[in-house]
Amino acid sequence: FTFEPAAGYQIETILVDNQPQPIADSYTFTNVQNDHTIHVDFAVGINENELTQAVQLFPNPTSATIELRFDNDLFMMLECNIYDMYGKLMHQTVIQDEVMTLDVTNYAAGVYFVKIETTQGVVTKKFVKQ
Repeated sequence: FTFEPAAGYQIETILVDNQPQPIADSYTFTNVQNDHTIHVDFAVGINENELTQAVQLFPNPTSATIELRFDNDLFMMLECNIYDMYGKLMHQTVIQDEVMTLDVTNYAAGVYFVKIETTQGVVTKKFVKQ
């Protein structure tokens, strides 16, 4: 049996004879001598790697600004939040353009996380402020 999700969907669970199976795109019954059941659930989803590649952040490390570039042709970008390494919200903005420049001059040196919310999920990028 081969499982092929429609565009924008992914395989969420596979049950064979009510037992969970590893996520795969197919399952083969061997030496069949009894009745068996197979159940596959699909969910709205996107390949995490595709989503991550839809956002570019540079320069990294930086001393003054970071530039974010969004591939809005693939995914609708909604909101951008910057957090310090302790989880403190440092900046919050609605994404309105495909290119955004953020001033981080006044941030202390350290590691920061940019969390971008999209219609298909969340992308997190990391940058270092020098």
